[in-house]
Amino acid sequence: MILHHFTSEFHLGLIATAGTINATESNIGSGRRDWRPFGEHVGPDVVWLTDNPAPDDDRSFRGSLLNKTAVRLDVDVDAIKWTTWGPAKRMHRDWRRALVAAAGGRIVADHWWVHPGPIPMSRVVEIHHTIGATR
Repeated sequence: MILHHFTSEFHLGLIATAGTINATESNIGSGRRDWRPFGEHVGPDVVWLTDNPAPDDDRSFRGSLLNKTAVRLDVDVDAIKWTTWGPAKRMHRDWRRALVAAAGGRIVADHWWVHPGPIPMSRVVEIHHTIGATR
């Protein structure tokens, strides 16, 4: 299945050097102690993907000094739709709602996919430099 991983020009260099798109925080743990599970890396780390080649409405790419939509890596991998992924379904319901709302709502989250573990560069089928894309 062809999905898209967005990254910055800076991170593209790191990905190329490592030879993999590394897995990162899955955001399963909330930032509030009273919303369990709490904390970072309480769920499996994942590579975040989308089936939307131009996710201009997805605010989850914002909030960084780097333009995380400057590069689109098209990857051919098996992935799991985030809305049906087991760990995401076990998130505290208020944290899940807050995460989805912060990104732009359910319509945006319906495009999210996750891949457990790193993705080797051999699975990248095309690289697009999308200069001028949304930050």
